[in-house]
Amino acid sequence: MFGTVLTHEVKRIARSVDAVYGDSDQQRYVLGSCTPSSKKLNQLQLLDANLSVLQTYAHANPVQHLAMCPLPKMAHHVLTTFVSERNEPSFAVWDMDNVESPPSTSPGAVSQLGLLAHVTTDSAIVRAIWNPTEDGNSATIASLNATSISTWTLADGGKEVAKLGLGEGHNQLNAIAWDPHHRQQVSATVDESIVTWDVRSGKYVAFHRPYNRFHDQLVLSSSSDSSVNLWRVSSISSAPLLDESTDAGGIDIGDAKISTHDGDHEDSVYAVAWGSQDSWVYVSLSYDGRVVLNTVPSTEKYRILL
Repeated sequence: MFGTVLTHEVKRIARSVDAVYGDSDQQRYVLGSCTPSSKKLNQLQLLDANLSVLQTYAHANPVQHLAMCPLPKMAHHVLTTFVSERNEPSFAVWDMDNVESPPSTSPGAVSQLGLLAHVTTDSAIVRAIWNPTEDGNSATIASLNATSISTWTLADGGKEVAKLGLGEGHNQLNAIAWDPHHRQQVSATVDESIVTWDVRSGKYVAFHRPYNRFHDQLVLSSSSDSSVNLWRVSSISSAPLLDESTDAGGIDIGDAKISTHDGDHEDSVYAVAWGSQDSWVYVSLSYDGRVVLNTVPSTEKYRILL
């Protein structure tokens, strides 16, 4: 697998992809299309580790963002962000049957999603994500608009429980992630920086970047110039890489760009996702529907492991 680049063409405009987090040892990915034309129906595609389509699900509206539930027992739940037929900013939780063990289907067959919850808001939603509770038995949701972050419980069909304003002096929020090691902290990109809030107090905690949930010194970024970058950000890691050759007994080897992929895509890369079963693989998705799977270079892998 190392050094191998795999690709898949969705043949639709697409902006979101995520890994399936379940008990199965088989790697799965889900991507969502956001085609505005009614001539091509929007869908979620379930892909295997080789980016082959296992199952297709209908989604009535263009998918602006999706997130698979990180709880193994809820691995078949997907959260999508979209604008409804009534032009209402919305997010919904759906049940994807057989996401870990999909049955054999004929080419072109389309399955239906089961609606579990649907929430509408007053302002446009950039994206919505899951946050598992400490006991791992349930999850809350955070939604992001241009100026604030809201947290929701799915009880009673979806209830807003907290709202954090961006504050003055910034332009826009455009991405969001929960800290997997600190469940009360949520991060978002603010202009060209990343800010973390503590949802209990609403206060800023720190500036940092999101990371691989297995090896938190590894960070992915993508942009409108069609490039995908892999970074080592040891300065924020819970296990920073040390240079043991020094007399001081080891110092942080520092942050660095590990690799750049600038020829895999021809359009803006809207989404990147780490593998959930294999911590050394990641996928990127460009607006034209091209999915590319890459791996962490073996030199960096062994630098972390050894």
